[in-house]
Amino acid sequence: MLDGEAFGQLFGTFERTAFRLETLAVYDVEGGAEEMARFLAGAPMGRSGTTTRGSVR
Repeated sequence: MLDGEAFGQLFGTFERTAFRLETLAVYDVEGGAEEMARFLAGAPMGRSGTTTRGSVR
């Protein structure tokens, strides 16, 4: 594991793109549970009536 100073030095020596990814332990949007369940089930979404099955890998 890197200490704070060693970690900071990495930003002066990298040669390619660096990015920061932050994630949460839980994603909970009020009122979004039903829509998420439909999405995960591959059910029609929105007005187009298309399904998510086959377009999500």
